[in-house]
Amino acid sequence: MKLLSGLSILFVLLSFNTVTENALLSLSETYCNPRFGYCFTYDAAIFNKIPEGINADGITITDKTGLVTLESYGSFNPYKLDVATLLEQNLAYLLRHTPSTIRSINQYKTDNTYYVRIETSDGFIKQEMMLNEYYFNVLTVEVGREKKGLLKHIMESTHFEQNNSVVL
Repeated sequence: MKLLSGLSILFVLLSFNTVTENALLSLSETYCNPRFGYCFTYDAAIFNKIPEGINADGITITDKTGLVTLESYGSFNPYKLDVATLLEQNLAYLLRHTPSTIRSINQYKTDNTYYVRIETSDGFIKQEMMLNEYYFNVLTVEVGREKKGLLKHIMESTHFEQNNSVVL
C-alpha cells in the first residue's frame, strides 16, 4: 500500500512538472523595430529578456544556455542589390560560424519573404528575410542539437508579424 501511495505521489509530481514546463512554452512576446518597420514574435519563456529601448539596426538574444540564438536586424539596400545576390550573400553570412557538416538546406518564398531552413550536424537554423525596394529585414533562429526537443515549438513561435502601425 505504501508503495502504491509513493508511486501516486511520484506520478502527481511528474504530472505537475510537465504541466509547468508546457505552460512556460507559451509566453509569446512581440518585439518591434520602428526604424525598419518590422515586428516579430518569440517565446519569452525560452529567450532572455530583450533590453528596453533597443531599436537600432537589430538585436541578438539567447536562451539561458546559449544553445538557442535569435538574431534580427534591418538594413538599407542602397545599392539595390537583386534578390539572388542578397540571398547568396545572406546564405554565406548564415554559414559563417558553421564548420559542421550541412545535412540539408530548404528554401522557399511567399510574396516578399524568403525562408531558409538549414540542418547541420551541430543544429538547426531557420531564417526569414523580408525584402522591400529600399531595405530588408532578417530574423534568424539557431537551435543547437542539444535543444532539439524545443525545435518545433521555437520554429513555430518565432516569426515576423504583419505590422501596419510602424511608419517609416
